[in-house]
Amino acid sequence: MQVFKLYFKILKTMLGQVLMYIGIFTGISVLLFNQQKNNDPFDYKEASLKISIVDNDNSAASQALIKNLTASNELIELPDYESDTIQDELYNRNVSNVIIIPNGFSDALIKNEAGDMITVYNLPGTMMASIVTNNINNYIKTLQANLVSRQNVSEADMKECISLTDTALAKKADVEITSHIDTKLSLIKDLYRYLAYLFIALAVSSVSPILVSLYKKDVNVRQNCSAIKQSSYNMQLFLSILLTGVGFCSVFVVLALVLAGPVIFSLKGLLYILNMVIFMTISLAIAFLVANITSTINVLSMFANIIGLGCSFLGGVFVPIEMLSDGVIKAAHFLPSYWYIVGNNSILTMGTQTSVTDTFAKLGIEALFSLAIILVALTIQKIKRTA
Repeated sequence: MQVFKLYFKILKTMLGQVLMYIGIFTGISVLLFNQQKNNDPFDYKEASLKISIVDNDNSAASQALIKNLTASNELIELPDYESDTIQDELYNRNVSNVIIIPNGFSDALIKNEAGDMITVYNLPGTMMASIVTNNINNYIKTLQANLVSRQNVSEADMKECISLTDTALAKKADVEITSHIDTKLSLIKDLYRYLAYLFIALAVSSVSPILVSLYKKDVNVRQNCSAIKQSSYNMQLFLSILLTGVGFCSVFVVLALVLAGPVIFSLKGLLYILNMVIFMTISLAIAFLVANITSTINVLSMFANIIGLGCSFLGGVFVPIEMLSDGVIKAAHFLPSYWYIVGNNSILTMGTQTSVTDTFAKLGIEALFSLAIILVALTIQKIKRTA
């Protein structure tokens, strides 16, 4: 087992770099996991914004509008309401919206002409601007709808219409969740998602340097003169690489078990492990290919970053697939990381949105990438040996 011992002797010298990759990933994963595990994905709370309101009308209608807006938002008083002050407060995010209700607002409501009277200062294009503007428009339209059928609106009529408006807007739709995705499985999916980058970086940074060292011409000549058969040499090297991959995968199975518990050994949890193992074989195949392309150890970190980051950004690891353009997604079909991510997503929704057949088809395509990369690497190796 000389080759086996030599392999792990060289790997031991790179243990610090391997542990650095694993340690950084584990630390970030624990932080994200602890941040998300107590969040109920079905617990919705309305956003509370900081708003400031100037009421120049001081009528029952304007007061009712203010009451409606401040029911779920925080009312902020500004030092003054000059244009420069408003712009500074918005820029510094001290307030999200400054609302100016003009004099004559109540009369305009009665005449059904109040739609564009209120001035709202905000940061255009932001969600905060849309929320407040929509709330104001919704309240005005509802109140005007109650007033439009009345003639010679009295103070009592106005109060009645305000009461009807408040009652109508207070009604909420009853929503019942009939099915949902296991939260811990979802967190495992997010945890394993970034392994697509980590595994490539680990494999190329740790396995490729060993192979480059063993593939040197002088080493090959000495090996050919030794008593070790070529078949035994290749088998020991293969088992060494395989054991390295098993070791990497075991670390992240244990990590998922610690963070998520026994759910990792459920059917979907085991499929996540299978998907991880398949991509580990792809990463080791990439390391094997890189070792046959170059004979310079110093450039291996460059290969690790280029391949790892390229596959991650284009394959939906760092940028969700939903946010990628159609052209990028078409190109991503030629990357194993894309199929790893869609396989991960498919496992989570298997049985509800995706079928078992579709899920295994994606994992199968992913496995074919491993075979294709190994065949390319063996072809290059044969060409170099022949030369």
